[in-house]
Amino acid sequence: MGNLKQEEVGRATKYQKTAFPNGIPECGADALRFTLLSYVTGGGDLNFDIKVMHAYRRFCNKIWQASKYVLGRLPPDFAPAASLDTSKLSLSERWILHRMNRAVKIANEALEARNFSRYTQSIYR
Repeated sequence: MGNLKQEEVGRATKYQKTAFPNGIPECGADALRFTLLSYVTGGGDLNFDIKVMHAYRRFCNKIWQASKYVLGRLPPDFAPAASLDTSKLSLSERWILHRMNRAVKIANEALEARNFSRYTQSIYR
């Protein structure tokens, strides 16, 4: 027994059967959190889309798998360098670092401004 009218429940059930004929996919807490942060714009209502959350689930999984791969390849005595001499890097490596630094700057600024939607967009891009 819920607080929705029976006709509203029927309409929602009909939509779910057409939108998700195989059921709603499991997405996990990380994807849910990332999705909710991406929707925070300062307004009151959210137009929550499960398909968006499912896409963020795949994104979060890619980040997890890449992190696991990289951390598994590091030697046990690894210590990050205090600085990086970019003159020894190729053009493509410098371009990748430039894009990463720009993304980190945007993400940090967005976090400081509590603009979580912009923060998630900068990470996703």
